[in-house]
Amino acid sequence: VRYAVLGGTTRPALLFVTGGGELNREAFYLQHALTAGIPSDAGYRVTSVSGAQLSAAAGETLTSSAAVIVLSTRGLERRGREALASYVRNGGGVLVAVGPDVDGDVVADVLGSGSTLRVATAGVRPGPRALAPADVRHPIFQAFAANPAVLGLVTFDTVARIGGSACQTLARFTTGDAAVLECPAGDGRALVLASDVGNRWNDFPLHATFVPFAHEVVRYLASARVHASEYLVADAPAGVPRRPGVFTLAGASQSAPARRVAVNVDPREADPSRLSVDEFLSAVTRMKDAGLSPARVEARQQEDEQHLWLYLLAIMTIALALEGVIAAKTV
Repeated sequence: VRYAVLGGTTRPALLFVTGGGELNREAFYLQHALTAGIPSDAGYRVTSVSGAQLSAAAGETLTSSAAVIVLSTRGLERRGREALASYVRNGGGVLVAVGPDVDGDVVADVLGSGSTLRVATAGVRPGPRALAPADVRHPIFQAFAANPAVLGLVTFDTVARIGGSACQTLARFTTGDAAVLECPAGDGRALVLASDVGNRWNDFPLHATFVPFAHEVVRYLASARVHASEYLVADAPAGVPRRPGVFTLAGASQSAPARRVAVNVDPREADPSRLSVDEFLSAVTRMKDAGLSPARVEARQQEDEQHLWLYLLAIMTIALALEGVIAAKTV
């Protein structure tokens, strides 16, 4: 028996923050990289808002988003920046692509007042440079683990200077400057790319590596927040019983509505091909051998109990003999 929530969705929602909220024009390459070749009922649900719209709606727009991608800070007022900081602090994922529409002073507030992130878009000499991962083990470079050098084919002509004492450098340019940072932000995840993703400062969107990179980045950011409607028993979130069935999961905040989720047994547990004949026989042998030890212990206990009765009989015999001797002397 398997359970499902009819009408539920497992598609995570992505929110793009752009200058004018025009997704097709201002986030063309990234949008198509995340949706190309994926059925309409799968993949990500991509929407966009302008900085002004986000500032007006504050946290209401962010509640249902698995990840937020900031491509512009134009119109992003303090209220909007505080909403983004709260969103990340409570477990959201944010990518900031520092391009020509991003103000370094504004974006520094996106991660909260305690963030050490510093962004400068001026004073960096233009010139071709390539990107090289500093830690290929990081999840965002998982698709390139076998050949990380392919990322070096991308040419970055203009970049921003990014840094932060508490931030981890995930990639550097061949000039030595930081290219990708991961900065601590409460329970969430925040990545900062020192260039744009719109084919203006670099040709990254024109390379085949752009699509897997975009997917790995978004997957990493979205994994900080769970928005699925179906879970395996072992992966059931807090507040949901770890047994098969349909349950109600409370919202992450007071403003977030509760939702119905289905919990099922891992189907791999019923797959007989996972265990070969030799492995099965080996397991049975081990269980048989393991059963010998308790049997021997039980036999030893029975033997000890029999010895105890012998001792008791001997004591009783001696006591009767002593009683007879004492009785004979008193006669």
